[in-house]
Amino acid sequence: MEYVFGHLDGTNHKPTNQDWCTADSIIKQWLFGTLSQPLIQTILIPDAIAAQLWKVIEDLFHDNKEANAIELENQLRNITIGDSTVMEYYTRIKTISDLLANIGSKVSERTLVT
Repeated sequence: MEYVFGHLDGTNHKPTNQDWCTADSIIKQWLFGTLSQPLIQTILIPDAIAAQLWKVIEDLFHDNKEANAIELENQLRNITIGDSTVMEYYTRIKTISDLLANIGSKVSERTLVT
């Protein structure tokens, strides 16, 4: 596992070694296998090593983090109970709160109550 991380973070960089090149190709295939076709088109760089592709993916998702946080916070502020049961209402609030926490934008208890 550590060997794979070395390919992703660039600490294991030996492109002249055939074993290294084979492993890097496999890791790139793993990355491509987990992405949607439009996302692959966005990150595709000719002759890139796995670490370069990983950095592009990381930057792409990191850039969207703030926009996602703003959108989720807006949803949280505008949520209403409407025809929902209390449990459905609570579940929606909890889901949004958890999503915000997952992107590093934890919601305070005071905000949840209001």
